[in-house]
Amino acid sequence: MKRIGFGSFARLVAIFALFLLILQLFLVWLYTNDRADGDQPGYRFSLPERVVAMAQLIETSDDPTASLVALNGPDLRVEITDLRISDLAPAAHRMAAIDQLFEDN
Repeated sequence: MKRIGFGSFARLVAIFALFLLILQLFLVWLYTNDRADGDQPGYRFSLPERVVAMAQLIETSDDPTASLVALNGPDLRVEITDLRISDLAPAAHRMAAIDQLFEDN
């Protein structure tokens, strides 16, 4: 059995490391390319459109609790409450025009 010299072993390690680097760059490109597609119209909706869609889902659902379970996640909290908008957030975090819109209804 022929023994591989240190130079050959070093070349194999370098080739493998280069392969891993190229693979990692490809995966980063794939991830960023996939994320960029989300900026196209029809893929992501604006916040008001999302809120309207959530309200319609809950209102038309036979089981609003199941809809709330589906809508809630680690980065979003949706709940049904009798509280007014002014009771939910401190004044520093509210916009007067939005407050007026909700308070009038």
